[in-house]
Amino acid sequence: MAVAQSSATDEEIPSSASGEVEAAPWSGWWWPSFEGVGPTLFAFNGPLDKYDRYVAATSGADPATRTWERQSLYFPATPWAGHCNGFAAAALVEPEPTEPVTMLGITFSVADLKGLLVDYHFGDAAAWSFGEDGILNPADFHRMLLNWVGGTGTGFVLTYEMANGEVWSYPVYRFESHWTQDASVEGQWRVSTTVWMADMDVPANFVGTKPYPGAAGKVFTYTLQGDPRDPSDGAWIGASKSGRFAHPGRIWYPESTLRNEDRDLVSPGLDRQTIANIIAGSDGSDVTARTTH
Repeated sequence: MAVAQSSATDEEIPSSASGEVEAAPWSGWWWPSFEGVGPTLFAFNGPLDKYDRYVAATSGADPATRTWERQSLYFPATPWAGHCNGFAAAALVEPEPTEPVTMLGITFSVADLKGLLVDYHFGDAAAWSFGEDGILNPADFHRMLLNWVGGTGTGFVLTYEMANGEVWSYPVYRFESHWTQDASVEGQWRVSTTVWMADMDVPANFVGTKPYPGAAGKVFTYTLQGDPRDPSDGAWIGASKSGRFAHPGRIWYPESTLRNEDRDLVSPGLDRQTIANIIAGSDGSDVTARTTH
């Protein structure tokens, strides 16, 4: 719920706002697309290997998701390549797996269960998005914090966009924003906004929410034009103007009923209902088909 306070200079325009989602997104591992820095989705006895064995045991057919992942999304020369956007999307829309599940002689750890959810949501399209070209206007950022997080109590994905296609995505779950009128520019406001996100650099079996980049959150500074509750334009300033992780390049919310159309990002054999069956500890015969988020 958004909280506003009256401005010292204009009783009709508040000077601050805040919002927080009811259930914070969970933290999880980013599942790199190469070996050497931590668990991968395509590892032997990893999430997709166990998924393939489960499907083979229940249906008699091997979906070969592990092979597809290793052949299609393997980037050993790209040290940032992984599944961070899938993590951010899954953490926002899926309940957190908190206990391992064993069935048919296969034990799926918390890491395995989260890994399957991360992989599936790696292919999510966007329900809405700002900054498609990697250039996010702080007016859109500010407005969606107030209206989406503050107004609906729902988080969104914040993506940092670097050079050469490098991106890092995190789920936002809380913000606090304060603004004052700029005495030197008519109709302009100077804003300091702190955002809390769920971290993805945690052990793969981690349970809970670890705030990123820390308990104090991440501060962004910018100017806004017009009414700060519905600004028409803005500009990043100060430490948020430029540099790595200075400000987001895109914000968006996942729509998992629609898949990414630009390219195949998830194995065709990775089925959402089957993942639900695994999480439920079932072979599928006693589970009613779920409604996709």
